Amino acid sequence: MEKFTRLLNKFIETSKNNKYFLAVHKPCGYEFLVIINQKITLCELYRRVSLELENFDHIKLYLRTEDIGTPHKMIPKSQTILKTYLSELTDQGIMQPFIEMPAPVVYQIWVDDRKNQ
Repeated sequence: MEKFTRLLNKFIETSKNNKYFLAVHKPCGYEFLVIINQKITLCELYRRVSLELENFDHIKLYLRTEDIGTPHKMIPKSQTILKTYLSELTDQGIMQPFIEMPAPVVYQIWVDDRKNQ
């Protein structure tokens, strides 16, 4: 266990520069962490969240829980780079990390996968 903890801590420390830590929440209260490269597209973000949920139906991602069910508030499925998207939202004051440095920065998103279990 000690070796695993050391490897995990090293991974987290080296990931701060090129990865995002995303806390993904479902309306039922279930949540999980996705560690994802900053240079992926938003389409790839959808794919990664789908893989984590083992749900390959049509999931929908949102920035806030109160936006769930509002189509124009969805995170777009596009070729936009995740880093660009989050930087723009942060600059506009729309999104801020809920865990900040010196810990790894963690952003929150919400998923509607039509399963509340």
